[in-house]
Amino acid sequence: MRTLFFQQIVDSRWREEKALLLSRIEEIKKALEPYNIELKISSPRQLFWSEPAPSFQWRVDCQIRKKDKNYPTWNTIMTIINRIKPPHYSWQ
Repeated sequence: MRTLFFQQIVDSRWREEKALLLSRIEEIKKALEPYNIELKISSPRQLFWSEPAPSFQWRVDCQIRKKDKNYPTWNTIMTIINRIKPPHYSWQ
C-alpha cells in the first residue's frame, strides 16, 4: 500500500510560530478523522539558520496510509490538506 509523505512548516516571519503549526496539524487531524486512514505525525522540531540573517522554522513530518484501496481517493485526501495549507507531497 502506498504512503503519502508531507511536511507542515512555519517560519520565524510569523508570530506564535509553533502554535500556528500545531493548530494546522489539529485541523488536518480533524478534517481527516471521518476517513479510514492511518495518519502518523512526528513531534515538532525547530531548524535554525544563522546566515544571511538569523531565522528558524518549525516542521512536522506527516505520513498517510489508506486502509481502504478505493475510498477516500488520494485526490480527496490531498484536497482536504490543501484547503488548510498546501505542502509538497512525496510517495513511498
